[in-house]
Amino acid sequence: MIHVVKIPVKNKTKEVVRITVYCRVSKNIEEQRSGLNSQIAYFKELSNKVIEIDLAEVYHDVGRSGLIKNGRTSYKKMIVDGL
Repeated sequence: MIHVVKIPVKNKTKEVVRITVYCRVSKNIEEQRSGLNSQIAYFKELSNKVIEIDLAEVYHDVGRSGLIKNGRTSYKKMIVDGL
């Protein structure tokens, strides 16, 4: 005779991940500022849709090259805050 043991399914709790977002545009012109707003809105909407994401902070710089750290004050603040 076969003996069957039913193992109950454990409810897995989903781990919430806190994220920080850095958005940047290289030129301080209207088209790029709207692009920056789109970047920020994307991550805010994502955090509202995905239960496992907690958007801790959004940092952004306008008119700064991604190749140079100088002048990117929000980028530097994000690094310091993360430490």
